[in-house]
Amino acid sequence: MKVKKEEIKQWINDVYTKLWELLSLYGKTDGFNTVPEGEAEKDPQEFISRKLGEIRRIQQNFSLYMDEQEIAEAKKLKPKLMAVLPEETIMSIDPEVAEISGKLDKIISDTAFFFNKHVIRQEAQGVVFRWGINPNLTYYDRVFDLMEKYPETYMDMKVQGGQFVYHDKEALRLRDILHINLSPEYPGPELVAERNAYFEKIKERNERENLNWSKEMFFQEELLNTLKLLFEDAFKEYL
Repeated sequence: MKVKKEEIKQWINDVYTKLWELLSLYGKTDGFNTVPEGEAEKDPQEFISRKLGEIRRIQQNFSLYMDEQEIAEAKKLKPKLMAVLPEETIMSIDPEVAEISGKLDKIISDTAFFFNKHVIRQEAQGVVFRWGINPNLTYYDRVFDLMEKYPETYMDMKVQGGQFVYHDKEALRLRDILHINLSPEYPGPELVAERNAYFEKIKERNERENLNWSKEMFFQEELLNTLKLLFEDAFKEYL
C-alpha cells in the first residue's frame, strides 16, 4: 500500500506553514519577550509550548490526511494494530511516511531547541550550530557580545572550553548572564570582519528600502529563510 503523494505534500506544507507563522512572530514580540495580542497566555513560554504542541500533533497524525479508502485498506491489512496504533500502522505499511515523519520531527525538535536555548533560557550558544544550512545566523549568536566587549577573555574561554579564571568581575558577570560554555568550534575573531560587513549591508538595505526594521526583524528574516532552506533540502520532491 502506498499513500498519495498529494496527501504527504499537504502534510508537509501544513507543518511548514505553522512553523513559519510561529517564527514570523519573533520581531513583533521583541524576540518572544511578550505574548502576541489576542492570545490567551500571559507567559511567552506557555504560548510557545502550546504552538509547538499544535505543530507536533500535525506531524504525529498523518492519518488525518488519508482518504476513507486508504484508511479502510490499512485496517484490512493490519486490523488489530490499526485499532490501537493507527500512525504506527501506516508508517509500517508505507515506510515513506515514516521517513517523512522522522524528517519533520527533526525540524520541529531543532525549532524547540532554538526556543529553549535562545529565547527561553537566553543562552549564548544555541540555534546557529544546529542550523548550519544558513551561515548568516552565526552573526546573531550572543557569543559576539562577549567577543566584542572582552576579546581577551573570550579567546581564553574559547581555548579553555569555558574553564578559565576571568580577568575581571564584569567579564564573569557577563559570562554568567550569557551561560557561555565555549569550545574551539565557536566563532573566533576572524568572523568579526565578516559579521561587521553583514550588518553594514543590512543597514544599507534598511535605509535604501525604507524598511525601518530592528535587528530582531532581520534575525526573523534569517530564521524564516533558514526554515525555507531546511524544507527545500529535506523535501525537494514534494515542494
